[in-house]
Amino acid sequence: MKTYSDNTAFHPEASRLTDAEMNALFNSRPIPCVDILVINKKTQQVYLPTRSAKSASGLWFIGGMLTRDLEPQDAAVKILLRETGLTIDSSRLSLLAVNRFVWDKGGNNDIDKGRVDINFCFTLDASQDEIDFMTSDLDESEYDRRTGFTAFTRPELENAIKHESPAKQVLLDYYDLVFSEN
Repeated sequence: MKTYSDNTAFHPEASRLTDAEMNALFNSRPIPCVDILVINKKTQQVYLPTRSAKSASGLWFIGGMLTRDLEPQDAAVKILLRETGLTIDSSRLSLLAVNRFVWDKGGNNDIDKGRVDINFCFTLDASQDEIDFMTSDLDESEYDRRTGFTAFTRPELENAIKHESPAKQVLLDYYDLVFSEN
């Protein structure tokens, strides 16, 4: 994907919003996000951390918001470094899917109803050493470092999310998409 802009003077650091402005924005427009699904193609397993932060708490991806100044793949590299400490070359990431997630908070007005994310999901075929390293450096403000990354086959993943949010179906869909290529 290529980015086109008519603003040659754009400087991302000058466009930061206050927390109140960010909250109003989050609740009124889709948020572009980037997720990284850690996989092992040889063993046909996905590795998921347990996320403690909303909106997708529980088993989920490594991920974060996409800013204007980065391409999705470059943002994924930056988010992976920030949240796991792992440095990789962007060529190791493969775009898996782009999807829309609707996170409903059940509020009574437009600001309290929830948010919508547009997610670019990339896969990273990681070694066990890399998975161990990422586990040891998981961002504790967003993930449960004690559980780290858990490996799942499809039946194990299906069992793990059967009582979770319907949005967790994406984990099975992505599993099928990744491993249907083999």
